[in-house]
Amino acid sequence: MLAGLFGELLIPPGVAAELADKGAPHAVREWIGQPPAWLRIRPLHSPPDAELMAALDPGEREAIQLTAEQKADVLIINERRGRAIAQRRGLPLTGALGVLGDAYQRALIDHPIVILADIRQQGFRISDALVARFEALLVTRYAR
Repeated sequence: MLAGLFGELLIPPGVAAELADKGAPHAVREWIGQPPAWLRIRPLHSPPDAELMAALDPGEREAIQLTAEQKADVLIINERRGRAIAQRRGLPLTGALGVLGDAYQRALIDHPIVILADIRQQGFRISDALVARFEALLVTRYAR
């Protein structure tokens, strides 16, 4: 799905480390242990600035830094503080729900709500209210 939407996906070492962490779901740890060909772990050219260091965890701050350095098409980020900082910096962004909606709209997936339920079971935290708003958007914004 991600390869179909983006072609190539770049992640910084901090994101790779979070995905490989003992606290991550087993399936995620296995996936990052043998990443697909379209996923590239890209080191940063320079360290994140003081605002990023003070406000965010390593994965989020490195993802914002990498997006800016690479002039990437889009930053995929869910964390609220990270999204706010990225928006202030004028970085294009989306979240997991945006990715699911776009994949559904392009017919790369059939049942985004089922996929969302699966990833919630794996530990992805999202409120019931946000799920309800996403379901409503599927009918309007992401209609096929």
